[in-house]
Amino acid sequence: MQELMQQIWGIVAPTIITVVGLLTSYLMMRLKILIDTRIKNEKLQMVNDKLFKITDSVVREMEQTAARLLREANADGKLTASESKDIAMQALERTWTYIGKQGREEMMEIYNISQYELRDLIHTNIEATVNRMKNKIL
Repeated sequence: MQELMQQIWGIVAPTIITVVGLLTSYLMMRLKILIDTRIKNEKLQMVNDKLFKITDSVVREMEQTAARLLREANADGKLTASESKDIAMQALERTWTYIGKQGREEMMEIYNISQYELRDLIHTNIEATVNRMKNKIL
């Protein structure tokens, strides 16, 4: 009887060890995915915050300088469409410069977008910031 138990254990033990090894590997893989996802989410949040702060800063800067001067120069106190477009382009270029090459590369990698899509994203953030400022003023 004892001999039979040893034979059964000799067959079952490697199977149990293999199953435990597979489960451990699976759990470690799932843990790595969870950690990688959390790190990516944290990086994404950090990049979003950075983009928001830079865009907000640039728009406020442009409002205090170029936009105010142009409005004062116009009789009705409003910007023309051309002037608004020029200021928006200046804001885009300033934001692009403030972010820097390394920041842009990081954003493109994290967002998984091209350089052109990043410019569109920045432009959209500028417009959103301008709208937020207008709504606070009105």
